[in-house]
Amino acid sequence: MWLPDNPDDANDPGSVFLLAAWHELFFGFTPDSFQPRLHNVPSLVEELIDMGGLWQNEPRNVAHVEKLKAELNAAIKSEDAILSQIPTYKSRAMSLAKAKTPEAIIAGGGILAGQSRSYWRAFESLLLSTVSELPNRKQDAIENLRRLATFAFQHGKEDDDVWEPLDKSANRCPVDVLRQMIALTRESEKEYSCTLTILGEVAGMHSTVRKCGHKVVSVRDLPDDYTAALSNYDSKPLHVRVDVDAKSIRHAVADARERLELAIGIASLYQNPPELRLHPTAFVSSSGQDKVFVQSEQAFRRLYPRTNAKRDIKHAIELVSKTKVDRRILAAVKQLALASGSSDTRTRFVNLWSSVETLAGSHEGETTMERVSELIVPLVISRHVHRTTRYMTILTQRFGNTIGSTQYGSGFRETENGVIFSDDMLVALTSKCRDPKIADLLRFADHPLLRFRLYDTWKIFHDPKQLRSRLETSKQRLEWQVARIYRARNLLVHEGREVPHIVPLLDNLQNYLSMLVQRLIHETKRNATNEWGVRHCIEYWKGRMHHSLDGLKENPSSLTTRDFLEKGQRIQLWNDR
Repeated sequence: MWLPDNPDDANDPGSVFLLAAWHELFFGFTPDSFQPRLHNVPSLVEELIDMGGLWQNEPRNVAHVEKLKAELNAAIKSEDAILSQIPTYKSRAMSLAKAKTPEAIIAGGGILAGQSRSYWRAFESLLLSTVSELPNRKQDAIENLRRLATFAFQHGKEDDDVWEPLDKSANRCPVDVLRQMIALTRESEKEYSCTLTILGEVAGMHSTVRKCGHKVVSVRDLPDDYTAALSNYDSKPLHVRVDVDAKSIRHAVADARERLELAIGIASLYQNPPELRLHPTAFVSSSGQDKVFVQSEQAFRRLYPRTNAKRDIKHAIELVSKTKVDRRILAAVKQLALASGSSDTRTRFVNLWSSVETLAGSHEGETTMERVSELIVPLVISRHVHRTTRYMTILTQRFGNTIGSTQYGSGFRETENGVIFSDDMLVALTSKCRDPKIADLLRFADHPLLRFRLYDTWKIFHDPKQLRSRLETSKQRLEWQVARIYRARNLLVHEGREVPHIVPLLDNLQNYLSMLVQRLIHETKRNATNEWGVRHCIEYWKGRMHHSLDGLKENPSSLTTRDFLEKGQRIQLWNDR
């Protein structure tokens, strides 16, 4: 949770809220539910046009077209505040979502694509209007700020591009802060100098890279924090600077790597040297700013190291060393290792998908996409409440550490080190209106974004119908995203095409797989005497998901904290309604 470096009375509460929310949107460890969406109406139109072309060539792609049309319909409803300002655009978008032929999609989508500037103008007007009223209208402001972050995502921008360069003075008015965010989001291409290192027998590569228009750089001209990453290599490497124009650091490094990989490929074809490869680290300079960048690091969605990592590693090794362990788990771990060891986005994407598909082979489904969806969706949805509750717990505890207080309220047990139990947090978030547990917690959370997050979560969690609706919506969005990842994989493997937003899709895929493998190891270890395999785990997750969804609909008071959380007491929820 971002806080001003020098908090004082001069800070504008609206600007503190805005800056903290922007940081949260681009902080790699923020859960998916609070990160920007990948798509909006204009980008879904573009994707639907592309899918319409594929439908023309291959009729079976109609299933993917229908999913995209459903997603477009949902986006039209959620973005009504923007689209109501441009009724002609809205009407065309609604017609496109009903189109029945690929020709209608391509033509109708093309007209809409030509009107995308009107969408941006309407959105920018709405965004400025809502932010100008901060600290009021926080819900509208954060929804539209999230949409601005979607534009940044679509241009490949991340924290290095839109958070680090931002003036974080909270004593400015919110609109001034927002205008800089917009400028960073819409910043066009600029020049980057990317220095990368070729490893291996590089004797014949000097002339090759020069012929490609790149410059050989002396190690003396490189910073220590970059050369330190190369210290473990015995051979004398070749440092090459590639100048590129790009919209973000990640795009610049990816472009530079692709150009050098082409040079290495040609050299390997004709000279047959021993293995040549690029080091995953790059040194990037642009506009007077330098950065050491690791291409293989996840861009947007990262996972914290496990609290008891050494213990978990030991248990995992004990499990996989057994002869009776499901071989799909072993294969998935190997594919995950291959992906983690590569700095090439396409290689990682294909290996990660292969791992997921291997695990999904143990379930029914007419298509690969259906089997993968049946594998991923129940696990992620059954843990949705757990992840949100844990996130609220972490934010609250960190804020308490910052202000030096553990007086979270009457709903929380006192502990020696001020640790918050997740079941206490869930009980508070599901408590009824005006209950002291949530009232005390909101009083403690004297930070504009933290208080908003807790209150917004409580609004959903305290009403079983609202919570069930949110879970069903998340389930639908997840199914759409799995289908999108599958399409991206097929285009990459069968047509050699890389979709525009492959990096965030790769992050999604890596998170899903990491969660899957960790939970598979956990469940099979816990049920070793029953010889559980992948299929048992899938059925277990499906059962948990349906139990919570059915319970929220039919009998919420029958549910307890353990139906949503892994550990803690078994405390009844919603039993006072």
